[in-house]
Amino acid sequence: MRFKFSNRIGVLAAVSLVAAFAASGCAKAPAGTGTGPRLAVTLRFNGPINPTYYYYVLIRNAPDTEQLNPTNYPIPIVTAPYAGNGFATDKFPKSGTAAFTDFILYGGGGQPTTSGYGVYHVLGYLRHGDPNNPATFRLDGNPDIAVRPSSTDPNTLSFEISLSRMRADAGECDTTVAGDCPTAKFLNINVIATNKTASDPNSIDPQKYVDAIGDQSSQASFTFNTVVTIETAQVGRVYQSSTSLGDPFYEPDGDAIDGAFSSPGHVDGAVELIAWQMQVKQ
Repeated sequence: MRFKFSNRIGVLAAVSLVAAFAASGCAKAPAGTGTGPRLAVTLRFNGPINPTYYYYVLIRNAPDTEQLNPTNYPIPIVTAPYAGNGFATDKFPKSGTAAFTDFILYGGGGQPTTSGYGVYHVLGYLRHGDPNNPATFRLDGNPDIAVRPSSTDPNTLSFEISLSRMRADAGECDTTVAGDCPTAKFLNINVIATNKTASDPNSIDPQKYVDAIGDQSSQASFTFNTVVTIETAQVGRVYQSSTSLGDPFYEPDGDAIDGAFSSPGHVDGAVELIAWQMQVKQ
């Protein structure tokens, strides 16, 4: 099943996303260490990517038993009080599981990798990890394929990462307990773009701009603080944003918000997520 845009603007966005990734061809950054099926992600923003801003793709390797009904997932931090990491926190803080287990970061003034993207693992993983504590983030190198923004396509980020790299380390789960070690069958994914991470957890910063998957312009929106859940066994299925109000993957332009929740749509286009596409590929 393919989620399609229902109007001309959406179709053009979808075509541009596909073209952006296909055009990467063999012009790839140095490969990561994964094998087997890969998660491919392409993101398009309203304005050119700013390498000093932060572009997160947050992944929760969900318990197999949750299937398409996650009990927790990552949501953006927009206003105070800010969580300890300054960019994301739990949708359901008392779930007993981490909001995310792995993430890919572009920007932030530059990643200590050869691709410009950093792959990170949350120590403790799903059952014992604390993503609110940045000290638990371990750099695991480059994505398996990574394409940087270019002068001809400055608004797009795209990468692929092997599902084999989204696993708990030895000792982070109990292999003798059924369901304790997720096998990357279901991935809960959110994208968060922000110009800064919060430094003062208790002070509202109206100059902190944020966008994420869904409609961030109103807390009453049905896609506010939403998540995409990918069933990885469905190789080839395309999950993509829509410009149609009412679509579960509705992604409007002009919904990025500031820390005071006062100016939706009037912040930097470099954080304004306007289209996204995800797919598991062989």
